[in-house]
Amino acid sequence: SRQRHEQFMVWGNRLNQAFEEDRIRILCVPIEPIQSRHKGTIQYEVVISIQTEDGEEIPPIEFLQAAESYNRMYMLDRWIIEQLVHWLSTHEEEAENIRRFVLRLSARAVSDESLLEYLTEQAREHDVPVGKLCFELNETSALHDLGDAADFMHELRTLGCRFVLSDFGTGQSSYNYLKALPVDFVKIDRNFIDGLHSSSADYALIKSIQEIAQFMAKKTIAENSDNVLVWDILRGIGIDYGVVSEKQAVHLDDLTQV
Repeated sequence: SRQRHEQFMVWGNRLNQAFEEDRIRILCVPIEPIQSRHKGTIQYEVVISIQTEDGEEIPPIEFLQAAESYNRMYMLDRWIIEQLVHWLSTHEEEAENIRRFVLRLSARAVSDESLLEYLTEQAREHDVPVGKLCFELNETSALHDLGDAADFMHELRTLGCRFVLSDFGTGQSSYNYLKALPVDFVKIDRNFIDGLHSSSADYALIKSIQEIAQFMAKKTIAENSDNVLVWDILRGIGIDYGVVSEKQAVHLDDLTQV
């Protein structure tokens, strides 16, 4: 609708402004081990927040929708990757304890040669441990050409990078993607998780996702749920990791104290 279009334009402009005024912050949301065998694995999901002029933080969801609509997502992806690479190169000690940062990758980035060149150069010439970056794709982000996406992913995997297939189970092609793309993790959509304690259908679905992932030697990550009842059930099913609430996010700059 026209109104939505205008609203997106406003967000798009605000995003540009936030970039210019350095008001975008990187937040790291802990991904906790659900199974005890993964205990001690420190990993974070990377999200952004944007500070308003008066210093309040706006969660990124509206910005991201606007950014996706106006192809600005790519600019944001690149910026986040560059910030993380910079952090990894300047915080060697802290970085040693962190297994990985999981961050979204937009459609355009999945086949971006310059991104590949940038990460290769950082790894080879500057010894940055880019293998600590793990890229999250969903069905919409890899759609253009599965073969190309797989080639791109294989190249990044040689640098040690890993991949997550997210929103698993929500789209038509989840299983095709799982077969065609070299992903390491499957991330289960929270729509299946929130009602897990009372829905046998959701239980059966998550159990089948876990079995397939296990069979294909991939680990599973549950999206965050505020429902505390579900975590024990997820543990019982065998899910490997769970994303905690964004309320527990830490700014990238503050990770040094964690």
